[in-house]
Amino acid sequence: MQLVHWWVGEGFIEGRNTSTTMELAFDYLSELISRCLVEVVQRRGYDGRVYSCRMHDLVRDLTIKIAREEGFCSFDDQGRQRPSARSRRLSFTNEADVRSMNKKSRIRALLMMTSSPIQFNRNIVMFTIKSLRVLDFSKNKLENICIEDLLNRISSLERLASLNLRGVSALKELPFSIGKLGNLQLLVLSGCNNLQKLPLSITALQNLILLDIGHCPIQYLPQGIGRLSNLQELSGFKLVGADNKDGCRLAELQNLLQLRVLRVNISDSYI
Repeated sequence: MQLVHWWVGEGFIEGRNTSTTMELAFDYLSELISRCLVEVVQRRGYDGRVYSCRMHDLVRDLTIKIAREEGFCSFDDQGRQRPSARSRRLSFTNEADVRSMNKKSRIRALLMMTSSPIQFNRNIVMFTIKSLRVLDFSKNKLENICIEDLLNRISSLERLASLNLRGVSALKELPFSIGKLGNLQLLVLSGCNNLQKLPLSITALQNLILLDIGHCPIQYLPQGIGRLSNLQELSGFKLVGADNKDGCRLAELQNLLQLRVLRVNISDSYI
């Protein structure tokens, strides 16, 4: 899932008249699998969609060679990532990596893969990289920091197209400033088990094609979700009762003509 989100976020894939962007992305992944360039590790049980995958060793070696030559990523002789001025995509595994970023960096995609908490502050160069299109914090321990301040800084990244905060347990509420991300196409918040509320400003994200709030304790989505005319996939939609005046109702979603996937969370009160 992360892989296709990166493809879409970087603008590698655009939808066609017969297929949405996400459908086309998974079609491309299936094509790589059928050509034995990618090996399936896990599929989702209910629809068979690929959940995780890996490269064969020989394919990986070839990919690293091509990526190095094309300036897609930079690697040392052992195939390990080596940040350089030409780097466009990086994955960080510790706080030192984060602080080593250059102010003149032209990075387009950044994956945070740390197993320990990272201290973010206003001097982190990441927040000044205007070329950044993909930012993935999934399952990071964003502890002992002001999450709201972090997200307010992220909201200044005007070109950001994909933001993955899956499993960030410290996240309790998105700031209103999230609505500034006018180019955002994918917003993944699934598994944020302390996330209580989405701001009304989320309805300003007119380029959004995927919104995932599955497995979050959010009580309702704000009214106006039906105005996200490009939305193709909505996961974690919460049904609201007649007494809820602020929540988005199921009938509002009929305006989403591009919507192909809708996953609904039904509470015990509706069963």
